[in-house]
Amino acid sequence: MIRILTVVLCSVALCGWARAEDKLSLGVKKGQKVSYSSQRTSDVSFERDGEATKSKSNNSAQFTLSVKDVAEDGKITLEVNYSALKLSNNRGDGFEFDSSKKAEKEDDQAAFLRKVVASTITVEVTPDGKIAGIKGFPTYERPRAEGEEGQRRGFRGSRGPM
Repeated sequence: MIRILTVVLCSVALCGWARAEDKLSLGVKKGQKVSYSSQRTSDVSFERDGEATKSKSNNSAQFTLSVKDVAEDGKITLEVNYSALKLSNNRGDGFEFDSSKKAEKEDDQAAFLRKVVASTITVEVTPDGKIAGIKGFPTYERPRAEGEEGQRRGFRGSRGPM
């Protein structure tokens, strides 16, 4: 989820740097730095088999994009640094994370999100704005109980595409 969020945020940010006269160039220069703040709220309600379900989530992030290099072929190397990250949702037992607050006890997801905030993520972008690679993004493996992966696959396929 966080990796997708990062790619989307980087893509949106790069669109802001593009200029109309730079048809195949993003028009950035080495040393440029831009800070962004992003907030997303989602309220979802649906009914299935007579059972109503509601879900709400709030996500916000503050991050900085720094142009580390612009190669002669137009390839751009960016560094992404998060300064703040907040996520919450009411699914299941709910989840809340705020990088500005230190929790007494954190689960694996919170520890992973702290790694994201502490990391410098390198993004390579082609001259036409496509992301060519991402390095430095922490990996997260959700602990699974024995046999759980097979059950999850079965569930995914039991109701069609999800």
